[in-house]
Parts: sequence; structure tokens; C-alpha cells
Amino acid sequence: MNRKKIISLAVLAATSAAFSLAFVFMSASRTADLGIIRARFSIAPAANGETLLEVYPFGEVSAKTHSAPVKIIVGLERIHEESIDEIIADGVGFDDLLETMKDNAQKAVGEFILVVLALAAVGGAAGASIGRRIRLIEIILGAGIGLASAAALGAVVLSQYQLDAFRQPTYRGLITYAPEIVDNINRSVEGGRNLRKYVRDMAANMSSFYVELDRYSEKENAGRIRILHISDIHNNPLAGDFVKVLVKGLSPDLIMNTGDMTDMGTALELKLMDSLKGISKPHFFVSGNHDSPEVVEELKRDFGLRVLDGDIAAHGKLRIIGFGDPKANVSFDAEVDPEAMLEAAGMIAEKISKMRKRPDVLMIHNPDIGRAAAGLSPVILSGHAHSIRAERIGGSVLIVAGTTGAAGARYIETEEKPSYSAALITLHVDEDGAFVFDHVDLIRMNQSTGEFVVERKFLPIPEEEPEEKEVSTEKEIQETKK
Repeated sequence: MNRKKIISLAVLAATSAAFSLAFVFMSASRTADLGIIRARFSIAPAANGETLLEVYPFGEVSAKTHSAPVKIIVGLERIHEESIDEIIADGVGFDDLLETMKDNAQKAVGEFILVVLALAAVGGAAGASIGRRIRLIEIILGAGIGLASAAALGAVVLSQYQLDAFRQPTYRGLITYAPEIVDNINRSVEGGRNLRKYVRDMAANMSSFYVELDRYSEKENAGRIRILHISDIHNNPLAGDFVKVLVKGLSPDLIMNTGDMTDMGTALELKLMDSLKGISKPHFFVSGNHDSPEVVEELKRDFGLRVLDGDIAAHGKLRIIGFGDPKANVSFDAEVDPEAMLEAAGMIAEKISKMRKRPDVLMIHNPDIGRAAAGLSPVILSGHAHSIRAERIGGSVLIVAGTTGAAGARYIETEEKPSYSAALITLHVDEDGAFVFDHVDLIRMNQSTGEFVVERKFLPIPEEEPEEKEVSTEKEIQETKK
């Protein structure tokens, strides 16, 4: 074989191998249902070999499973909620579920390998036809070289692959907290049982406690209305028990919820909140910055919540207006935007100022917007801050419910675990037939000790009540990141 022929074959082999790998890396992808999840398999070139698990929107988990310059990517595209419901209903065991997923995964990997080999053959054939007269024998040879190149690389990866590398994974994004969450769950099962016991004990004593406490109320009960204000549940399933106890023990007329039912804005998180579906009280809701359009629709459809976003609602003669958080009206992004808050405050002021009769209660998630709206409604309810409080400001009483879900899974980021909190607001009707603020009970339950604390505030009107004001200045809109 002469030198020219050898060079020609070497060029053909190099271009076929290069094109085969390029075709594979650019196009090799396979989506498969593995039971309760749908996953996408793909590969990409990498300086160091690794396997990457993409769990949108929570982040990524990776491990150095091999040294060959290939990144194996497995992306979680969807969790089939309907399949989870069927599994729960049918009583399928966890081991059976894992076995089914394993079988489906093995089948999907096999199909993905066939896709890779087919693309490698096509790429090799394409490489063999570049810059030369097309001849069938060279195309077949190029396809074979491409197939062999992909097979050789795959064999190297398989020979090196160490699944045990995931014992020391690298986390990116919110999933970084997964080890702490799992460890906390393992350590706090008994704590959860204790918390439920605290809640049951609290339920047994709350009704009689409030009968005694109400003896000291300065107003008559005629025309009185009680509002249970909850907020920032952040997908904590124990919050449902807490709210049920409050409803049973306090007998509120209605519930007002100022948002952040979820943490990541996914409807899947609401599966943890099913216990809230059975509460037979009118439930009004405004979205928080951790909610999303998907969450809001689910709350309306499956939970029966009355979602307010610029709407006026009524409970008897009580007039309620609520505005969703600006961040919840777009695709999920929990970061607070000061400019959007300023715009929202102006919009709220403009809308309410045009009303013939102003609302009795204004619901808005962020208390910075609530402070900016002072004077637009006698009572303003907010959440977001995770610290329960009440204050009189600019002709309004601003009440922040804290976090009814004790900040959810987020408490692992703090040394001190937040308390479960809520507020019970009592209004009464004055001589002119208008609803006015009577008092608020700030309720806290320590999740570590079960200590139950109620702080009653009357917040009397100062001798010189500040005049009602229009929209606040930009200075009053402060950036927060909750």
C-alpha cells in the first residue's frame, strides 16, 4: 500500500471518528418514563468524566464516576403526580416501586445505547464523505469506524464506571441542602410525633382559654368578626395540623392567607398540604414571592381557596381586597424586586383611591408594600418576614402573621428553629355600621418545646391620628430576600 493511500485512509478514519463523536454529543438524547418519573438521558464532552443528575428546579447532583472525557447527564423532566396517587391508593410497596423503576431504567439505558451507536454510524458515514468523491465502500468503512469509535469510548466508560462515587456527591443549587434535610427527617421523626402531641394538647385547652380571655375584651361581642390570619407555610405538612387546631379552638369566621404556600413554586409541593383541604371555613388567599401561577391555579382548583389579585371580595358585610405578589405572577423566581414592589404599591394606592367605599381589610404578602399602603384600609395583613408582629401606622393596623409553617424546610439554614405562628384578628362594628379593629392575638408555638404563647394587643388609636396618605415614596420600599 503506497504512502498516499495510507494517508487517505488515515484522514478518512480521523474524520469518521470525529464526526461520529460530534453527532453523538450533539444529538444523542433519549426520554423515557421510569414509573413515577420521566427522565432524559444525554451525553456531552467533558475534561473530567462525571455523571450529572439534573433535578429542575432544585439543582444538580454530580459524582466523579469515571475518568473518560464524557459527561453522562440524567435530567428529571417530570414527576407523574397521577402515578403517585395511584401507587398510594393501590398500596404498592417501596421495594416494588424501586424494582419497577430499575427495570424501566435498564430498558431506557439499552435504548439510549442503540441511539448512540446509530448516530455514531451516521456521523462516521458523513465524515467519510467530506472532501472526497462519494464511494459506497468508503461510506460503509466510515460508518464502521464511527460505530467502533463510539463503542470503544463506551467500553472505556463502562469499565471505569463506579456507581459508589455517589456516596460522595457534589451538590449545586437548592438541592445542596438535601443531605441536611434527609438527616433532619431521620432525626426528627420523634420530634414530629411530639409536635402533633403538643398540637392535640393545645386543641384540648384552647377553647376554654379563649372563653376566659374574652371576658377581658373591652368591646361587646355583637357584630364581632374573627379572622384567622396565616402565612408562609412553605410546604410544611405539620402546618395543616396547626391550622386545624386553631380553627377548632378559636372558631374564626374566616381564614386569610397571605401567601408562600410553597418554597419552589411547584404544584408537587402542595401534595404535602392536603390536610388543608378539609377545613370548612371561607379561605381567602394572596400569593407570595415563593408561589407561582401553577401553584395559584392548583389552590383555586383543588383546595377551593378564593384567590384575590386586585379583586374585591365580601364575607357578609366585610369588604376584602387582596393583591398577589408581583413575583408570583410570572414564572417562578423568589428574589424580591424593589422596583416591582414600588410599582405594586403605586397600583394598589391608585386602585383603592378610586373606590367609592374603601375595603375593610387589605391583604398583601410583603409588609414593605403593606407599610406603603398604610391609610388605604383600616387593617392590612402581610406575611413574608417570618416574624410575627402588629403595629399601628398611618391610619392602619399592619399585622404580619410570621410563618405558620415555621419556615418549612428552610429552618435548617438557621441555628434557631422558628415558631409556628398565626394571628387572630377581631373586628367589631361601630356606631356608623363600619368594621373597626378591636384587638389581635399573636399566637406562637415553639416547635422544639411545644410552648404555646398568646400575646393580645389592642393598639389604641393615638390622640392625634396621622392623616391618611397616598402612595409612599420609594424610600419606604425596602428590599428583602425571604
